[in-house]
Amino acid sequence: MRVLVAAAICLVAACGQQEESKAPEAPSVVVSAPLSQEEVDSHRVTDLVALNSAIERYHAARASYPVSPGGGFSQEIPGLAPEFISEIPREPTGSTDPNGPQYRYASNGEDYKIIAHGVSAQCGPHIERDGVRVDPIRTRQDGQCWAYGFWSDGFRAF
Repeated sequence: MRVLVAAAICLVAACGQQEESKAPEAPSVVVSAPLSQEEVDSHRVTDLVALNSAIERYHAARASYPVSPGGGFSQEIPGLAPEFISEIPREPTGSTDPNGPQYRYASNGEDYKIIAHGVSAQCGPHIERDGVRVDPIRTRQDGQCWAYGFWSDGFRAF
């Protein structure tokens, strides 16, 4: 019996030493080619459709929209994930510039607006699909738009 206990202790001690001396594995890095403008626009539309569906499910379940922090535009949508969407998607260019491309949400609980904001795109059928609309107050007369998404009637001009 003592021999078995001693052998078990040695095995545990040896295993611990082997684990400590093992070199850490290098993190895997995925390198991908930059997305074309068309791919970025398509990704944004897909994200906005998913976000809008989740916002509408939230509204159906709670009889209000998620209220945005501070009452203005935010990158946060409180209470949406993970119950109504697994996670809040991030803008595909990965911009951290507050004036650059970002998904923005605003709601007072009664009305809402979710947009891809700070984008510079020639808006048209490739953007205005699956219910996504060009934000009329964020579009220049030459057709260049810098925001598109979904909104309720009360936030059309927000």
